[in-house]
Amino acid sequence: MTIPMSTGRRACVAALVVGLTLAVGACGGGTSDSAGPSKAPTGSLVPSATMDKAKADPLSPYPTQPGKLPSVTVGQSVPALSFAALDIAQQMNFFGYMGVKVDYQQLQAGSTMLQAVSSGSIKMGDSASTEIATAAVKGLPLQAVENTIMMTLQVCVRKSWADSHGVTPSSPLADRVKALKGAKIAITGPGSVSDTIARWLLKKYTKLDADKDVSLIQVGGAASFAPSIDSNRVQAFILSAPNCQQAKQGEVLIQPTEIPTFKNYTHEVLYVRSDWAKKNANVATRVSTAVAMGNNFIIKHPDEALKLLEKKYSDVPASVVDKAFKENIQPNIRPDGKFTEAMWKSTGQVLQEGGFVPKPPNVKPGGVWTNNYINIGAAKVY
Repeated sequence: MTIPMSTGRRACVAALVVGLTLAVGACGGGTSDSAGPSKAPTGSLVPSATMDKAKADPLSPYPTQPGKLPSVTVGQSVPALSFAALDIAQQMNFFGYMGVKVDYQQLQAGSTMLQAVSSGSIKMGDSASTEIATAAVKGLPLQAVENTIMMTLQVCVRKSWADSHGVTPSSPLADRVKALKGAKIAITGPGSVSDTIARWLLKKYTKLDADKDVSLIQVGGAASFAPSIDSNRVQAFILSAPNCQQAKQGEVLIQPTEIPTFKNYTHEVLYVRSDWAKKNANVATRVSTAVAMGNNFIIKHPDEALKLLEKKYSDVPASVVDKAFKENIQPNIRPDGKFTEAMWKSTGQVLQEGGFVPKPPNVKPGGVWTNNYINIGAAKVY
């Protein structure tokens, strides 16, 4: 069902917040139980024999640790190359190597991930940082534990729409944002990153009202976006590659590298209920470290990482994946999946300027984010 956000967004957001607050209460725990490790773990998480096997063949999937491994449910919000570190961690078996068995779940919206992690149906979710910052303002005990990638969102428009509005990817940035006036813009859900960034761009670079001058429309999961552009159901959306490239009638109108605020903006993050992570620090550390290994593999072995991603996204032309990887993914991967305070300041700035929160959340270490579930030594790849 198509839901115009101009009429239903506030009610949906209110219902979401109430539902999440009830879920937090039902699951027990709260801010008093949310403090995690005071320092990052050290020491080996991998038996010597397993490590030696990995070193002997470092470009093949790493061996799984012997014995019965603890299990955990890990989710990904939408299919996109922005989750390259998580994709690599799966394909290279870094989870098994770290000694944890992952029940992997693919979702289609960040708002769904926020609900799932808050309720405990998914223990660790890889999704947008905006969800963490918004949750913090609402008092939900969520915490980001691994920096999957910096900002990669592209503004995708229907080519005929851009042509009729006299803009191209080389037009002045403000003109390209203004050209969205009157467009139907697809989002995955109210409060999702696709919704948040659309509203922020309009407010930052134009005088357009997101509730009056455009239509923010929930068309379903991310997989529905490209078909919606092709059928002219919508004229624009904001997602990471290769979503725009999968639309026959779409073109990338704005790259994230053109937005100054996005230069130090953490985008996709692995996050948890902080009270769950504190009680399950061993599992949280192994999963966080495995995804950090994905970051490090991309940095150390970019050619091999690209081949794995081309295989993962085999329905997309290899040339498209190659271009997106080199221009948007590889430059935005950070070593060891670590955060900095400055990254979270940028996220909070976007949320405040976009009108989603009255003030940015506390971005000091140990609040909405921590690096203390990543074992830097164990995150090494060979």
